[in-house]
Amino acid sequence: MKFTLRRFANKVRPVALALIGYVCLVLFVSKEQYSLNKQIERMLVRVRALQSEQAKLGEIQERFVVDINKTDHNIHALDAQIEQLVQHTKRYNLIFMGIPESENEDLTDAVRRLADESMGISIGEKDVEYAHRLKGNGTKPRPVLAKFARWKDKTRILYRRKSLPPEFAVEEDLTEFQMMKRRKLMMLANKAEAEGRRVRWSGKILFVDGKEIKLSDKVT
Repeated sequence: MKFTLRRFANKVRPVALALIGYVCLVLFVSKEQYSLNKQIERMLVRVRALQSEQAKLGEIQERFVVDINKTDHNIHALDAQIEQLVQHTKRYNLIFMGIPESENEDLTDAVRRLADESMGISIGEKDVEYAHRLKGNGTKPRPVLAKFARWKDKTRILYRRKSLPPEFAVEEDLTEFQMMKRRKLMMLANKAEAEGRRVRWSGKILFVDGKEIKLSDKVT
């Protein structure tokens, strides 16, 4: 009997050990799985937090884009207002080239005499508010900027400037933006003429083949 029990115990022992090992392995794997699940849960929490932060950053970026667009629009609107003000201050001005320089010169009188003697336009003493020399590029005589009290006096001189002797010239006092637009129109006019198209100017307005050519009024 003792021999039978011993034989049975010897046979059962490996199975019991294997079962105990399996149970231990299951417990170990379960513990590791639990730990892994906890790590995954923490990672998911972090991922959700990152996604939330990303969404918030996206909203902030959209607000920044809107603010930048508003700022850009406001800047262009302000630039346009400044341009209009500068154009208004220059509206009654003309620039005269060729008036000889002299000591103690009276430039308002020089402008009046040039208009009278060369263009047959009589300008009263008070019709020229002021006149002064501009900074030249090293050549003399330096240009003279004159501001007229009346719009019609300025326009009369512009219309008759072709009657001036060749050593004299008269130009409008334009802003940088106006000069840029004029240069673009001149380039378009030259290109159209080179292509054999009909080009006509009506004051400052350019017509090509009977169609008015317009440029953007946006200040850049």
